[in-house]
Amino acid sequence: MELSFVVSAVKRYWWLAVGGLLIGSAVGVTLRGDTETVYQSRALLYIAPPSVSPETGGLSSDRYVAGQLLVLGSHSSADAVAQVIGDGATAESILGTLSVVQAQNTDIVELTVSTADAQLSQTIAKIYVQQYFANLQTQVDATRTSSLAGVDAKLVALQEQLTAIDAEIAAAMAPYLPAAGTVCTTTCPPIPPIEQVVPSLVSQKQAVLSQFQGVSATKNELELGEQVRVSSQVVQAATLPTTPLVSSNRKILAAGVLGGLVFGLVLAVVAARISRKVLDNEEASEILQVPVVGSVPTYRISNDRRAVVEYLPANATPFIDHLRVRTDALDRQHHALVVLVTGTDVGVGTTSLAGALANRFALNGAEVVVVDADPLHPELSQLFELQPAGLPAYSGGPPRAPGTATLLRPTRVPALQVVAAADMMDNGAVLRREDVPKLLARLDPLADVVIVDGGPFLGAASTVQFAHIADAVVLAIPTGRQQKQALALIGRELREQQPNVLAVTTPSAPLRRR
Repeated sequence: MELSFVVSAVKRYWWLAVGGLLIGSAVGVTLRGDTETVYQSRALLYIAPPSVSPETGGLSSDRYVAGQLLVLGSHSSADAVAQVIGDGATAESILGTLSVVQAQNTDIVELTVSTADAQLSQTIAKIYVQQYFANLQTQVDATRTSSLAGVDAKLVALQEQLTAIDAEIAAAMAPYLPAAGTVCTTTCPPIPPIEQVVPSLVSQKQAVLSQFQGVSATKNELELGEQVRVSSQVVQAATLPTTPLVSSNRKILAAGVLGGLVFGLVLAVVAARISRKVLDNEEASEILQVPVVGSVPTYRISNDRRAVVEYLPANATPFIDHLRVRTDALDRQHHALVVLVTGTDVGVGTTSLAGALANRFALNGAEVVVVDADPLHPELSQLFELQPAGLPAYSGGPPRAPGTATLLRPTRVPALQVVAAADMMDNGAVLRREDVPKLLARLDPLADVVIVDGGPFLGAASTVQFAHIADAVVLAIPTGRQQKQALALIGRELREQQPNVLAVTTPSAPLRRR
């Protein structure tokens, strides 16, 4: 999701974001509660794996410390402490006062107990440390007992091996020994050494004797407690706190505010996603598949509505000039530049936009004619009192002579004139789709620029025909109330004219009068 979409969603649905923030703040205030005064007793422990027998091997210090942190914070450890303290203490209440933290990159663990009573904090911390080391000693004793049993079993097995080897040696030496009861009268035959008769058995016996001596030494060390012992120790005993700490639970309030803000932002984004209305210029451009040139600035006009054509405030001039240059740069199909100003709906400011654009063209030296072709609200015709004059039919033929161009109504802006589309029709008939090319052909030699106020794009077939013939189409889109479905329909209708379409957004509220 793009950041611009989120920003636009928050701008559009700011009340949802503010509502979420207020809800989160209220929840944070409710959960925060009153301030509390607590006393903290601290104890420092050096945690190290116990010395173990060769049979069990060694342990990783980091893994051992991590495991002991879990042991210190376990329910069983807290329950043992609660039983010693009594007075209705439970494992849950003990755990609520406990904090166990490992110092970074060390084997030192800080055990902190926080209660409203200084003496109680120290007592709980002391009992915690005592219970922890008592459990460690019990484990070490159990390990020593298990190790001794294993050593004894090995000694028995080695003794049996020695007995078997001695029996094999005796059997091998029997042929070289005199028979029982034999007395040598002169000289007895020499008896060869055992190493010559069975050298392999002698080597095997020496190896077994060496193992027997090693296991015997291990047993002596275990019995003396030199191999299996508690290596952890108390670095600092539980302290007696003298200064209370005031806790205001600000973290809960901050979490509530932050959570509410995130919740409000999510609501705003979801509302923008499921809304039927266009969110911003980027979404409008995506639906139309044409770029949105920009937004028409909000400006005031006088009580005289003719000012929409004859007067343009300074703050609107830069944008209208930019729009004028963009339209003038498009390829022309006619002698005069034909610009259709239309809107996606009624009341989107097409008349004001057409008048402003004509004003800037005229003040920049062009002969401009503004055509009121809005079938639903012909405001220009009413403002300049344009009445059908009953001109003869114009089915082809040369254009009218300059002296007959009396249908054009002058304005206070030089070179800027206004005409009603109905004036160009026989007997003031309604402008039909097939009459549009004839109307433009009649106006072509009379002006450099023809600005057509077409009203809503889908309000009449003639407006759609103007869009197909015009050199440029300025499409006004109301900010904040444009329906996505209607805009998609207009986009499909303008698909062939996309290179010549200039979309702009107009203020959602009506222009204010001065």
